[in-house]
Formats: sequence, C-alpha cells, structure tokens
Amino acid sequence: MSVTQASLRLRIKRLVYSARPALRPMRDAVQDVGGISNVALTVDVEDGTNWSVADTVAFDDGEEARVTAIATNELTITRAINGTTAAAHAQFAEIEKRPRFRIQEIDDAIETVLHDLWPNVWVLAQGTVGTATAAKEWYTLVDADIREVLSVFYEEDDYLIPVPIVGWQFFTHLPSAEFTDTQGLFIPSFGGADIGDTLYYIARVHITAVTELLDRQESLVALGAVHNLLGGEIVARSHDPGKRTDRTVQPGQMGRDSIWFLREYRNMRTREEIRLKEEESRIPVNRFQQRKRRFVP
Repeated sequence: MSVTQASLRLRIKRLVYSARPALRPMRDAVQDVGGISNVALTVDVEDGTNWSVADTVAFDDGEEARVTAIATNELTITRAINGTTAAAHAQFAEIEKRPRFRIQEIDDAIETVLHDLWPNVWVLAQGTVGTATAAKEWYTLVDADIREVLSVFYEEDDYLIPVPIVGWQFFTHLPSAEFTDTQGLFIPSFGGADIGDTLYYIARVHITAVTELLDRQESLVALGAVHNLLGGEIVARSHDPGKRTDRTVQPGQMGRDSIWFLREYRNMRTREEIRLKEEESRIPVNRFQQRKRRFVP
C-alpha cells in the first residue's frame, strides 16, 4: 500500500474518536441518485430531522457547506464556505454534521508533524549523479529535499557490484547570485570508475509530503497529528466558551490524552530513527570516509 492524504485522515479520525468518543460527529450520506455536482444547491440525506438550519455540512474531501433550509430529507445549502472549494460528490459519499475537527485542521496538524520529522526521521532516496566526465568535478543534484548524501558509487564492470567512491563532498544552500547550481557534489576523483560510467548516490531526504512517507511511518504522523488536534482543544479555565457550553469545564482528561499521544509519538519516532540507521548500515559506503556518529534519543 502507499500512504495518501485520505488514508492518513481516516487513521487520525479513528484515533481521535477512539480516545474521545464524545467528539464523534453525527454522520450521514449523500442520497441523490448519481450524486451532486459542484454547482448543486441541494443535497438529499437519510434523515432530515437530524439537521438544523445553520448546521455545517462537511464532505469527505474537505468541502464545507451551510444548511439554509430543510424540506423533509432535502437540505438547501450554501456551497464552499470557510475557504473550501465546491466539488462533485458521489451518491452515498459520507458527510458529517458540525465536526469538531475540520479537514483543514487535520491537514494542518499533518503538515506540522511533517515539518517536525527532520532530523529524526527521513526516507532514503537513490538517484543518478550523472556520467563520469573528464575534467569535470562538480555534479548538480536537483532534489531540493536532500539533506545528507550518504554514499556515491558506481557499478563494477566485471562483478556488477556497487563500488563506493572516496573523497567526494556534498554542498548545499550555495548563494544563487554567485553559483548557478546551489546544490551538488564535488567529486575530484572517480576511483576505479571509467569515463562514461554512471555515478549513483544514496541520500537522506526530508519528508515534505504525505505520499513520500513509508507505510510504517503513517502511524507515526497520525500520533503526532492527534496530539496537535487534542492540544488545540485545551483552553484556559478563564477562557469565555461563548456558545460552546462543552468548554465551560477545563478538559483535564483531554489534556492527559494529548500528552499520551505525544509520548507515543516521541517513542515511535525514536524507534523509527533506530530502524533507519540500521537500514543505512547496509548501503555501499567507503569505510575510510565514514565519520563517528552519536545517537541522541
């Protein structure tokens, strides 16, 4: 399987509502035969008595609408509120009534965790440096998310095994006003490689999108996102709850739940870092170029 934004949202919802069942919103589904278009101003639901005027209708793709009138099981709605975008929705697509956590809030929590992963968690990427060229020592790396190059090697002709090159250096964040290429490898010697041989690299890459996550890292991001969501619900005792009468009492249990998810997130992040370092122990690296590394949990 591969991690998607939709699958990660579902995992986060399962964790949130398992820990805090009272936060689970009422769910319904689109009943219009053939679904609704992105310009439709009505939507049929299973039971209109569960809805009220001014309720928020949250579709599973993130669009939100507001109920302006109700006729039995038909809701008249204002589309694309709260900065969302109107979209077509299939018949039986799930909708939620006034969800505590909007899709945008879930996505923001995911993004926050992704930004926080480096330097503890990353993915390994492989790519081509280029072709060994005479009188050329600078080779551009176009992937801007590369944070550390671990190995540069070529394929040995006779035995078809990877042979690491020694003596290369990785440079990044060079000033564009002075350097045409702001990131690349300085390779003064190709070792035993011949001119024309393809050079390869293995690098640590910063995770910037959900689709770049390994399958096992989906749970890690979900735990961190749930901590962010529940933490955002904890308000000061003196805070005026306004119409939210469920906030008149400081949510002590929610605070404890949030801390539990944070602890599990940190523990899993440490274990994932150990796994990644173990995987790196088997990549082709020249032992004369390895430097001592100290693991800090």
